Amino acid sequence: MTNTRFGRLGFIGFGKMAESIVSALGPSSETEAFRFISRSDGSRHRGSERGGIDCSDAPEKLFGSADTVVIAVTPQDLDDISPLFSQPPDALIVTLLAGISTDRIRAVTGSDRVCRMIPNIATAKRRSLVGMCFATTTDDESRERAHLLAAELGTPLPIPERLMPAATGIGGSGLAFAFRFAHALALGGVAEGMTYEQASMAAAAVLDGAAAMLLDGRHAAQLETDIASPAGTTIEGLQRLDEDGFTAAVMHAVRAASKKARSFEADLS
Repeated sequence: MTNTRFGRLGFIGFGKMAESIVSALGPSSETEAFRFISRSDGSRHRGSERGGIDCSDAPEKLFGSADTVVIAVTPQDLDDISPLFSQPPDALIVTLLAGISTDRIRAVTGSDRVCRMIPNIATAKRRSLVGMCFATTTDDESRERAHLLAAELGTPLPIPERLMPAATGIGGSGLAFAFRFAHALALGGVAEGMTYEQASMAAAAVLDGAAAMLLDGRHAAQLETDIASPAGTTIEGLQRLDEDGFTAAVMHAVRAASKKARSFEADLS
């Protein structure tokens, strides 16, 4: 896809995350097609069905047309795609591979311009958290291009590579935790007499409002305090959440997911 901000995109692999990125960026008649390489018949079919995507088996065609190449295969398939990089590409390499370090991506691709990204499925709505880190050899122009791409997918979170498991725990797994909270919030409404559909819509609107206020840079604890009036309904509910261990449970969930991500990195290294 041609874009004056982050250049033309190519994909190696076309799974759910790559498809979410394509959905977010939306190729149009005014833009050049996305290009991708995939050995999966299912992925090739999905790409062809979408339109605006050119599937090619020739790496030279992909690398010759792309300013940024997104590696979107599974971590276990990294060695299988290494023959594609018989000649180091000029493109920036963006890897979505969980647990694979920038050093290993550099070794496989031969490129000094490497960015790791951890988006989530909210990418399709351009509302993902995008944890990102860079190989130390990545030049400033490539870093800026990666930031612009991440900003199209949601909220970029540049962090040191050692914190990528934490970004997985909050951004990758945390989306599921938010869905679990929304479901619980809706069930509370059902217990009070709402239909699940009504309560679910209410929960979604509440989460949307909370996210908008937090993204303004306001502190969550201060916002919570502002809402909780003396002897009111909110402080009553907050007390019950604390009694039931809500804060500790969420912290434990994030840390458990982060620990699992670190174990993946150790295993894959």
